[in-house]
Amino acid sequence: MPPAEPRSDSFIENQIGHLLRRAYALARKNSAASLAALGEISPVQASALATLLGGAVTQAELGRRIGMESANTHTLIKRMVVMGLIRTRPDAANRRLSLVEHTAEGRRLALQLEDVLAGAASATLAPLSTEERTSLIALLKRLIEHDTPD
Repeated sequence: MPPAEPRSDSFIENQIGHLLRRAYALARKNSAASLAALGEISPVQASALATLLGGAVTQAELGRRIGMESANTHTLIKRMVVMGLIRTRPDAANRRLSLVEHTAEGRRLALQLEDVLAGAASATLAPLSTEERTSLIALLKRLIEHDTPD
């Protein structure tokens, strides 16, 4: 049996994945523009630096916290080590693991991120009221928290 005809030409405009991808593209554009003031740092690098403000973590934990696959996290860490923003060291509790932490330069940048990214968030969320912003963030967090590991 052939696939059913779409109900309208714009059915994609109501698909959650499509909408999230487009919203992400807008947020990424605004984040990149705001981050330009700090130099050559990408939105995902900013996420890693902000995450490490909570202290050193394993590569796997950093990847989980910023929503990256392991291989991509490894590449990100290598790039950021070369940039002088983070370093790795053996975990004293389990020498088979490496911990990822800021360098002095990485911490300096990380401490500037909250204000810089607040501007990007304001630009992205500009069409929404304060209540809508709060609701959207809460709903997105619920979706993410509901995700179960494979």
